[in-house]
Amino acid sequence: MRPPNEWITTDGGPFCCLPMRVIDDWFGVDNMKSDDPRDGSDYGVACESTELVELLVLRGMPVLVIDPEGGAISLRPVDGEIQIVSWIYGESVGQIEGALSLPPERVLQECLLGPLETGQMCVFDSAYPGAERGPSLAFSLDWPMVSCRVELHRLPDEAMAMLFRLRDGAL
Repeated sequence: MRPPNEWITTDGGPFCCLPMRVIDDWFGVDNMKSDDPRDGSDYGVACESTELVELLVLRGMPVLVIDPEGGAISLRPVDGEIQIVSWIYGESVGQIEGALSLPPERVLQECLLGPLETGQMCVFDSAYPGAERGPSLAFSLDWPMVSCRVELHRLPDEAMAMLFRLRDGAL
């Protein structure tokens, strides 16, 4: 697992977030039936998500699909919420942090997600089977209902990032 503030990427598809206890049940592209990634494989189901963040249930597994539109992501430690940062453009982490220090340019999505399983969660490239997931991020989820707000932050002419803010949805 990668510690907070390290970045992971995909080859262009979305990330998935699963409870650690079912991580090995995610098949990624291994259950593809054709060259079309949207053929019902686990990866294909994740790719069909139409939102920046969406909760799906696949074979009884709660799967949180995070689609930052091709950016690298990282976790930011913040009291009272889980922050997932998506690096859209910028030359340095400092520029991304500069963009995040400014008020959001706009809110891209707000939603309530749940019920979710609490406990250790893992975020990784949805194309990979869970057992072979490679670089991943881990966090502890303490709330069965999650309020999610996706914000766009921009440092003019230097950087842009999306911020996925996950909070206790019961508040």
